Amino acid sequence: MQNRKQAPPIVPIQDVPMPSYATSKLANGVTIYDIRSGSQEILRLELVFPGGRWKERKPLVSKAAAALWKDGTTLHTSAELAQNIDYYGASINTFSNPDFDVIVLYCLKKHYRPLLDILLEILQFPSFPDSELQTFVANNKQRLKVDLAKNDVIAFREFTEAIYGSKHPYGYNSSEEHYDALLQQDLVDHYQRIYQPSNLKVFISGDTDDELIGLTAQSFGSIREGNKAKGPKLNFAKPQGNPGKIILQGMQDMQVSVAMGRRMVKRSHKDYAGLYVLNTVLGGYFSSRLMTNIREKKGYTYNIYSHLEPLLNDGYFYISTDISKAFLKDTLHQINREIKLLQEEEIGQEEMHMLKNYLAGNFLSAIDGPMNIGELVKMIETESLPVYYLPMIAKEVRELSSKRLMQLAKKYLDPSTFTLVIVQ
Repeated sequence: MQNRKQAPPIVPIQDVPMPSYATSKLANGVTIYDIRSGSQEILRLELVFPGGRWKERKPLVSKAAAALWKDGTTLHTSAELAQNIDYYGASINTFSNPDFDVIVLYCLKKHYRPLLDILLEILQFPSFPDSELQTFVANNKQRLKVDLAKNDVIAFREFTEAIYGSKHPYGYNSSEEHYDALLQQDLVDHYQRIYQPSNLKVFISGDTDDELIGLTAQSFGSIREGNKAKGPKLNFAKPQGNPGKIILQGMQDMQVSVAMGRRMVKRSHKDYAGLYVLNTVLGGYFSSRLMTNIREKKGYTYNIYSHLEPLLNDGYFYISTDISKAFLKDTLHQINREIKLLQEEEIGQEEMHMLKNYLAGNFLSAIDGPMNIGELVKMIETESLPVYYLPMIAKEVRELSSKRLMQLAKKYLDPSTFTLVIVQ
């Protein structure tokens, strides 16, 4: 009989396997990724187009087009589409980020065929109704007013604009003028240029089978390349970076928001694994040095984190916190102190052991279930990473030395290269 009073042995995580998946390229250019995993009869179908801000001809067009993607087609209104989707207990969501335009379906396997028809209708025949566009503009202008009353939102907006520039896709900030300038034809033009089968990657995760993949291939294989809209291309300025201090007046008198950092590397860079660990120990998890010092010991703030944000064409690192004005000076001093310690002293064995175990657990979480595996495969394929990326980075993290982390801290975490934004 098993002795339940005795805890099971703790076994260190060694190898992190990469789940297998199948890839097929259709004649019209659509690529389908079959992530066959899990025993529950659920599916996620995600369509990814290389779009986002990098493909815009006018600011915020990608956001607007993605938001209105399922708000009506030439065959059904938005209300009719929503009713049909709800009938099957499914969800279809659309969104845009700086690099991609995405539509994702979650459903039960038994309802996949009729929902695939609905999804294909949304994909091929969106109408982008002008009435829905006006609602989108009004709602987002109101949301923008609310956001601009928050110091932390202002700090982040100013930070990204400072490191990339106001004319760069990663740096420009939304404004009421941008929303007012949006026209229905802008969305139609964006759709015609971006939402073409030759640009489309289809990721299907869950309890798939050969029949279901065949149906998916037949459906997407029938889409024909359309006429691409032409027009002037936005000339994005090269990011210059703006190290220094920016102090702004916010709407929250009792709170100061801080954002500080710099441009950083992409996920494919040779130093990314080390920077991933370095960010984690500095401020990337609850037991980080910034959290231990400034929250637990000093009691200056409820949250302080550092973030390493890899993008398709670049990346950035920043530290963010909200504090009382009385604690601002010492908080900045303590942040610089923690960075200096990482540059001058090797991380101790016990801390490195805990850190690597924590990150190994994160890597295992990335392959825990079909939806997580689908996210992993999407990241690998859209960012042109090697198929063995997860085992590779897990191995790099496992073998990383304290000395190497100290070298990376000196190279990348020089506060004199940081942009510091203070909103008070």
